[in-house]
Amino acid sequence: TFLEEITKCRVERSRNGKYRYFHIVTNRKVRPSEYEQLYLSAIQQTRAEMSMRIQEWLQQDKHQMSVQEEEERCEKLSALIQNAQQQQSDEFLVQEQEMSVQVAADDRAASESDMEESPASESSESM
Repeated sequence: TFLEEITKCRVERSRNGKYRYFHIVTNRKVRPSEYEQLYLSAIQQTRAEMSMRIQEWLQQDKHQMSVQEEEERCEKLSALIQNAQQQQSDEFLVQEQEMSVQVAADDRAASESDMEESPASESSESM
């Protein structure tokens, strides 16, 4: 049982109702006060081990939380960068489109200007 493991003692109940304690390895009789000391020290040791395990678990949990928070921060930063790049790309496309419209307008104006000059120069040549 668990108590036998931690105290290294076996407990027997005698016919008169008293408990007797025996060391598992040596099979020697153990006084009740000695068994009590073994029992209390085993309980304290078990508590200490459990406390250490809890502390380790909490540290791992904190580490895991900080890793998770860092991953979330990176995802948010990545999303912000992508949004900024998309916005810059959109602004570039708008500027490019405006420039194309301006170039087309300039080309039309130049073409119209050439057409207006062209008939006048033809009529002056024919005279």
